[in-house]
This record gives sequence, C-alpha cells and structure tokens, in this order.
Amino acid sequence: MKSQIFAGMPTILILLSFLVIPGTKAWSQDENSETADLKSGLAQTDVLHLRSQINSLTDELYLHFNPDATDGFDGYYDAYKLTSLAGSAVPNFYTVDANGTKYAINTFPFAGIEKSVDMGFQIGSSGNVTISATGLETFQSHPELGIFLLDTKTDIEISLQSTPEYTFSYTPTDDPKRFKIRFAVSLTGIDDRRAKTVRCDVYSFNKDLNIQYKDLKGQKGQATIYDMNGRNVKTVVLDGSGSQHVAMQSNAGVYFVKLIFSGYTETHKIALR
Repeated sequence: MKSQIFAGMPTILILLSFLVIPGTKAWSQDENSETADLKSGLAQTDVLHLRSQINSLTDELYLHFNPDATDGFDGYYDAYKLTSLAGSAVPNFYTVDANGTKYAINTFPFAGIEKSVDMGFQIGSSGNVTISATGLETFQSHPELGIFLLDTKTDIEISLQSTPEYTFSYTPTDDPKRFKIRFAVSLTGIDDRRAKTVRCDVYSFNKDLNIQYKDLKGQKGQATIYDMNGRNVKTVVLDGSGSQHVAMQSNAGVYFVKLIFSGYTETHKIALR
C-alpha cells in the first residue's frame, strides 16, 4: 500500500495497523506498534520521529513540515491516532490539535519563526517513561531551528538537538496533554542577555544573573536555574527585596530561570557569555 502522508512521497509503514477513512487518503496508525520503520524511495525532510517507552512497551508518532498542509486534519498528509484494543494496558502517545483531534502523523506548515504542538501520553500504570527523538538531522533547510520538548508538569524545557532523550516519572493521574513540542528559529539582532516579561526582569552580567522583581517586592520566592539539558544547576531563595544578584559560577551557555512566587510563576531564557 502507498501512503501520501509525507508530502506526497510513496511511503510504506511496516507492521503498523491502518484504517482507511472514507473520503480521505489518510492512513491511521495503531498504538503499541512493534516497529515504525519508514521505507521510501525518496529522501525525507523535516520529519521528527518521537518514540515513548515504558518498560518494554513503546508507542511512536511523527511531526512533519509541509507548506501545503494546514493546522487541521489533512486527509492527504495526516494520520489519525487509533485507540488500541488493549486499552490502558499499553501506552497512548499522540499529538493533538485545537479541536481535540489526535494524530499519529501530524503534518503542518511552518512559518519560519515559532510553532508549538500539544502532545499527549497516557497509560494505566505508573513508571518511568523515556521519550526519544530521531530525524533531527532532516531539518537541514532550517539551520537556525531549535526543537524543544516542554514538560508542563515540571516546567522544564530541553533542546532535543542537545539531548534527544527525556525521562520522566508518570502516574495515571497526570494531565494527558502534559507535553509540548516547540519549533523555534533563533532571530538575529535580539540581545538574549536580557529577558523581560510583564512583572520581572532577568539580566546577565559577567556570567552572573541579576533578577529584578520590583512589582513583587515584599514577596519571598524562589529562583531555579536549569541548563539546556533540563538539569537543575542552582536554586536560590528570593528574599523579597525586589532586586537580587545571583552568582552563577557556571560555563557560558543558555539557561532557563524559573521564578516562583505565591500564585505566580515566570520562566526566562537567558544567555551567559
């Protein structure tokens, strides 16, 4: 069988279950597939392959850039996510759009600046789950593109290009739509040594940080700094003064600063040089 999922390429998915949807050209992938090898006579570009694994159980999905696609379901490019007959005994890994449609293969246009895609994971048992990414090298036409995985439960965002695996602790009570995949192009001319939001400022100076939170002066809080791999490199108490210097003693690089106050949280991306 030939599928037109990837930009009209003659693609065959091996050992996967499919459903022909009347009136469309889409094929749907079943969950907990044993393999998801893609065989094609043409080179594939701009295709991100994500695989989730808990114990010996796996499930997989694909995200693909195509200027001819839309943000909704396209019968010519996308594939629905089916519910396994095994139910919650196997992982359910998918992307989901604004209308709640679940995808095993999600194709959409990329405007060249930033795109965020909601991603869900479910299973009926607790355990450690690993999400791994491949296909990152296929985005060669976007040399400034960053591909990030955001865990909204922990508010940790990692670069999949730097760390293509992310392991997290899962319980069945977690929000199914816990994750986001973010595609973002680094824009030249923006000084990322200073990150500003509505209520707080974060500056870098001589590889240290200055945190300004005058709008929240009088409130104590916490600042947690993560590196691009999601590792916690430093946690400090914000004393309520409205302005605080944080000695980093860290290597140059990009860090995420999570500011937590009672009922209010901000996360900043900052570069130490």
